[in-house]
Amino acid sequence: MIRIEEAAERLVLHEGMRLKPYRCPAGKLTIGAGRNLEDNPLRPEEAEYLGRVSLQDGISREEALFLLHNDIRRTEALCRDKIPFWNMLDDERQYALLDMAFNLGIGGLLKFGKMLAALERQNYPAAAAACRQSAYARQTGKRAQRIARLIETGEWGNEEIFCSGGARGFVGRRNLSFGQGACRGGISEKRNKGGEKCGKKTGADCGGASCRS
Repeated sequence: MIRIEEAAERLVLHEGMRLKPYRCPAGKLTIGAGRNLEDNPLRPEEAEYLGRVSLQDGISREEALFLLHNDIRRTEALCRDKIPFWNMLDDERQYALLDMAFNLGIGGLLKFGKMLAALERQNYPAAAAACRQSAYARQTGKRAQRIARLIETGEWGNEEIFCSGGARGFVGRRNLSFGQGACRGGISEKRNKGGEKCGKKTGADCGGASCRS
């Protein structure tokens, strides 16, 4: 079963968190953790909670998480409705498909026919291979690699990342959390085994917030 807080933590790793409106790589007006304000505008109940309909001046982290939690619930509901074997999947494979649907839209996810068919047969290596061989993998880099590994192994990785400002966390461990040194603004630094910085930084984008080669 998907836990909202866990899904949010993973999505913030991939999407980043920006409290001011920005344009995503597709040119869409976006805020928070990947909230597309053009295709997914504020609903009346969200505007009521926020106390305004315009977000041009930005939002707080609490408000960004409120929107993200709503987006996760809607995305999970779409996955449950459109993927007949959803309830047969273990939690980790559900997280993997949820992440892909969040990134690509449910329509984009459903185009992965070979991957989904392999998942239904529980042929996880074949499903992961289909993911890795896709345009999605070429476009999103580390994010897709992490999702493919999750599909194949059923395990969320323990990749260590060093966030801007000196915060440290591990992908999939509880100390990478919103209240305990999570990456600010989706910016992180990755270090090699010797503890040296790789020298690269990335902001929030569709490739994830971790360092890419």
